[in-house]
Amino acid sequence: MQNKPVAPVSSPHKYELRTGVWVMLLLAVLTFGEFIVGVIAPPWGGALLLVAAFKAFFVVKDYMHIGRLFSTEEEKH
Repeated sequence: MQNKPVAPVSSPHKYELRTGVWVMLLLAVLTFGEFIVGVIAPPWGGALLLVAAFKAFFVVKDYMHIGRLFSTEEEKH
């Protein structure tokens, strides 16, 4: 069997992949911080809700690709 040449990854794909990895790391750090705050200071529920809303924004924006619904450019295949 011969190996087929692999097409180079496009720059937008690399950007989206890099962004997704950074968002995943950010969400992991924030989740760990929420856990620590929840264990140490349970009355800080309001602050934890704000962090949860911040995390939800990034999940919707970067992982659910809501921005593509409102973009004017068509996706190229």
